[in-house]
Amino acid sequence: MSSDPNPEQERQLPKAAKKPLPLWAALAIALGLILLPGLVVGPLHAPFIVLWALCALALSFKSEFAQVRKQRLRNLAIYLVAGVLTLIIYGHRIDAAQTRGETLVSAIKAYRAENKTYPASLEVLVPKYIDRIPVAAYGRYYYHLNPAKDGPFFFFVTIPPFGRRGFCFDEVAECVGNLGGIAAKDGWYDFD
Repeated sequence: MSSDPNPEQERQLPKAAKKPLPLWAALAIALGLILLPGLVVGPLHAPFIVLWALCALALSFKSEFAQVRKQRLRNLAIYLVAGVLTLIIYGHRIDAAQTRGETLVSAIKAYRAENKTYPASLEVLVPKYIDRIPVAAYGRYYYHLNPAKDGPFFFFVTIPPFGRRGFCFDEVAECVGNLGGIAAKDGWYDFD
């Protein structure tokens, strides 16, 4: 008799599961998911994290992961919370940028009321109409005076590099957005 196991018996034995990351490593990854992409590119990665975590969750219930299931589930919960926190941080940043943008819009309108023309740049507003030009969600506010459209073009970036939210002034002939047609006058709209 040989002591070598039967190849069929080897296939039937469950494989040893790879040990999941320790708690500190899972928390470090979660922090990286929140800070790096959340502060640089917005919430674009959050759906991928959720999809990956749901697939990993289903795989966690395979018999080969029985010994490490609790650790895997703990790590998946940490990653899901990181994805949700990224969306919360993103929402807060966009709301804050729009609030600061409202301050700029008010200053632009005050300049227009006093001078009967729109300012040539945002820098003209400082210090008489506004203390300083605030920072937008991902960089700066963009402003361009376009005499052909009878008004300014004002926006900030919401999701680098594509998402932009602009303000449609009353005097502008037409504010067209790629996401929903023509924007309402004297209001914010997403144009891509």
